[in-house]
Amino acid sequence: MPVPQWQQLSRGNCNILVLTSIALRRNVTTPNLARRIVYFGRKEAVSRVSHSKRCYTACTIQDTASATVENDQHYDVCIIGGGVMGSSIAYWLRKLDNQVSVCVIERDATYTIASSALSVGSIRMQFSLAQNIRLSKFGVNFIKELANDPATNVAFDEGGYAFLASPGDGHDILKKNVALQRSLGAKIDTFEGESAIKAQFPWLNPSGIAMATLGRADEGWFDPYTLTTALKKKAIAEGVVFVNGNVVAFETDANAHIHGVTVATQQTRRSMTPPANKVLQLASGTSVLAAGCWSNQVLQCAIDSARARGVTMADADSILPVYPRKRQVFSFHCPHTLCEPAVPLLVDVSGFYVRRDGPAERGTYIAGGMEGKVNADPNYEGVRADLDVDHDYFTEHLWPRLAERIPVFNELKGLSSWAGFYDYNTFDQNAMLGKIPGFSNLLTCTGFSGHGVQQAPAAGLAVAEQTLFGEYRTLPDLDVFNADRVIENRPIREQNIV
Repeated sequence: MPVPQWQQLSRGNCNILVLTSIALRRNVTTPNLARRIVYFGRKEAVSRVSHSKRCYTACTIQDTASATVENDQHYDVCIIGGGVMGSSIAYWLRKLDNQVSVCVIERDATYTIASSALSVGSIRMQFSLAQNIRLSKFGVNFIKELANDPATNVAFDEGGYAFLASPGDGHDILKKNVALQRSLGAKIDTFEGESAIKAQFPWLNPSGIAMATLGRADEGWFDPYTLTTALKKKAIAEGVVFVNGNVVAFETDANAHIHGVTVATQQTRRSMTPPANKVLQLASGTSVLAAGCWSNQVLQCAIDSARARGVTMADADSILPVYPRKRQVFSFHCPHTLCEPAVPLLVDVSGFYVRRDGPAERGTYIAGGMEGKVNADPNYEGVRADLDVDHDYFTEHLWPRLAERIPVFNELKGLSSWAGFYDYNTFDQNAMLGKIPGFSNLLTCTGFSGHGVQQAPAAGLAVAEQTLFGEYRTLPDLDVFNADRVIENRPIREQNIV
């Protein structure tokens, strides 16, 4: 029996040295990023990646903002986590009230392992919950505004999403979801039956597929790193202060009211203020936990501080079950051009996704998914060493599925890969917003489980409103995402998790 072509190619022919698409977009490689660039084929090729002579723009932004921070300084709001969520919250706080003082504490100033920067960076209207649709609808309008400004161009590609559904329940659920999406203004086309699906997507094998969708507007992908740094720049322009450091303790009282945080500062590349490896005490009126997949760890630190004051409190696992889950992305080239139509972000019934990366004529694609279906999908500690890419996962699991659904992908060449973390909410895979139970002045914004970057503009606004006014005003129905639903056992299910 002849060996399938995807197996032949996996046996050493794929040894091209190409940086990840993230690095290519940014024209930058850092030593830490180089460790995560993994090539299909000869692994020793990674040693050829040289260290960069540049640093991320975010490093300079961080330095400028940190220079005014003093010990024992008071801020009305301290935000823990300065990725896309923390930066968005900070920006909206100052936009809503320019008298409120805001400090953002971020330990990874260059976003080396930040989920915000390592995201695939996509946005869609195709959710099953109205609240998620509204969050992303706000987000796409914000992203389009950024894309129209050369200083914040996030390279939005309105390439669309396509979901596939199998016969039976899968078909019925997808059809119901589309009806909701259309009622909220989403422009979604549907194709039912193999012949209609094949006519729309001639390069697709429709076997076992009863229905397909295609978003005609407001769906696609963008550069998540640029979105993150754009929000950070906007926050700094509004007067927000960023501190490069790690929160190591909370100052709480016997009523579980947080009065401040202790920060172990870290040295950025250019700044000497605050000095490296020094402890900084910051007083705060309200604290917001926006540390992504590390939020559970930071919350446990706050709980330990409260317990030291005699407060009886459950562990963080019972209050905010959000953990790092590794997600891998693989870039490859196919010699067969797929232009009629170009490949949107296609979500298969097996759980994988694939989309073009750049113009269709270039023939480059990225793919990922299925982690929870082919392995145990464990929680991780969330350190750099966790982000090593498993090449065998692509060749043994992902590639066969790709080639089955899009037959020309039997012939492809792997280019590069990377991995990042989801802030995975094991309770119901949806956002955790608002006040954290047990504390009088601690809020959160985390747990998006893969759709956080696209929803960051709206989620940041929502948490800023909750912080300042005690309610959600722009999107008033977001209380379904309040963090207290965990201890009250009120899960809210999103059926379209990718």
